[in-house]
Amino acid sequence: MSGEFLPRPPSSKSSKVFLILIPILFLGIYFYNSSSSSSLLLKELYIEQQEFESFIKQYQKSYSTEDDYIKRFKTFRDNLSFIRVFNSKSLTYTLGPNEFLDMTSEEFSSKYLLSNTQIPITKVNSNDFTDFKAPASVNWVSKGVVGPVIDQGSLGSAVPIVIAENIASIWALNGHSYISLSYQELIDCVGPNANNGKYYEFVQKNGLTSNSIYPPAGVIGVCNKTKVAQKVVSVSGVVDVNANSASSLINSIALNPVTVYVEADQSAFMFYQTGTINSNCGANVNHILLAVGYDTTPSVPYYLAQNSWGTGWGMAGYVQIGIQDGPGVCGIQTEPTYPII
Repeated sequence: MSGEFLPRPPSSKSSKVFLILIPILFLGIYFYNSSSSSSLLLKELYIEQQEFESFIKQYQKSYSTEDDYIKRFKTFRDNLSFIRVFNSKSLTYTLGPNEFLDMTSEEFSSKYLLSNTQIPITKVNSNDFTDFKAPASVNWVSKGVVGPVIDQGSLGSAVPIVIAENIASIWALNGHSYISLSYQELIDCVGPNANNGKYYEFVQKNGLTSNSIYPPAGVIGVCNKTKVAQKVVSVSGVVDVNANSASSLINSIALNPVTVYVEADQSAFMFYQTGTINSNCGANVNHILLAVGYDTTPSVPYYLAQNSWGTGWGMAGYVQIGIQDGPGVCGIQTEPTYPII
């Protein structure tokens, strides 16, 4: 068999890993009993290992041991395989590689998603949409009242980020210039893992200052009361949108961006790249998004939502989620709320 597909990998660690994986591969090749099959499979393994090295460099990943490297490489290959198989089904959306390729869904959930204790528990006034007719489509991003996509990183919860952004958007819609508000204030003064009711209680009592006064730190800090006192926005209440109703959520988004919860622990959501999600994501909500628009005119109508996993996820940080009645796709209609300025 030719050795043209076996050049030296770019690092000693990856070289050792590649040599460890070859005997495993040959066990499978034995059953094929074909030199052409063995050549093809070795080439595929080598290419994937090179892709993994590029992935490590692109996202500045670091693995402390060879065992961890091997484990992450296997997870990387499994996730790539899932993406390829999923995309072969020609559904309404496609998946793609991102920084989560070396994580299992369990690891991903533990680091980025909410626990049951963080799901909202505060119930407030509902909106009455009698005689209100929403337009066929709305996009608040294009109207300049939505801030840039944020990467929650290792904060563990996107709730303070989305709450601050929802307040900022509605503040701008109330005749003010858009101001990026401080989610760091919410993290430091309420905690990173509270539910939305606790954050709104804090803002109703103390207001919320800007990012320029209380900037993001990337870590949990001590509440700075001097900065908290320099509030720029106040909130008078919260609207609890009627649950499990597409028309209620559409009508609410027609007025302003809305905070929504979704289930985000499925691989189909984890590796979402483009198109409209209308299946394969469950309805047991564990993540928060900001719904910033909708479009009812396509054959698959959708909500447009801003995520907080950086611009490398989805459509530059955004996702389209199909409009269906009941809990909605991914549970998007189970817990919608928005603040009153």
